[in-house]
Amino acid sequence: MKKLLLPNILKIPVWGQYAALGAAGIMQGLFISGGSFLVIYAVEQLKNKKEFRATVSAVWVPLNIYLAIKYAVCGIFTIPVLKITAFAVIPELIAIWAAGRIADKLKQETFLKITYIILIMSGVALAANYLL
Repeated sequence: MKKLLLPNILKIPVWGQYAALGAAGIMQGLFISGGSFLVIYAVEQLKNKKEFRATVSAVWVPLNIYLAIKYAVCGIFTIPVLKITAFAVIPELIAIWAAGRIADKLKQETFLKITYIILIMSGVALAANYLL
């Protein structure tokens, strides 16, 4: 929230960045929701939006492949789940393509603000999910 409202006030110290990176791993392992902590670290370390997107994707793609294999082995992928997944792939691919085109046109500051807004929305959705 600080970086969204007060972007130039305070830089996160190196130890705080590493703490965020560690928290990303812990939260991902416990709740499959460590992305916000990863973004805290990545925003401080990666100053280019393309570098940022590539790095975050490079972390999440192998992780999601691992989770998909794990869920398949556990029998969680039922026919209804696979149908929903199949329907979700098309809008997901369109969103990835559109996001790439939009990101190329955005200034770095605007890109970061949108990133922070999406993180806040994700946090609210996760909190609502756990509370309801």
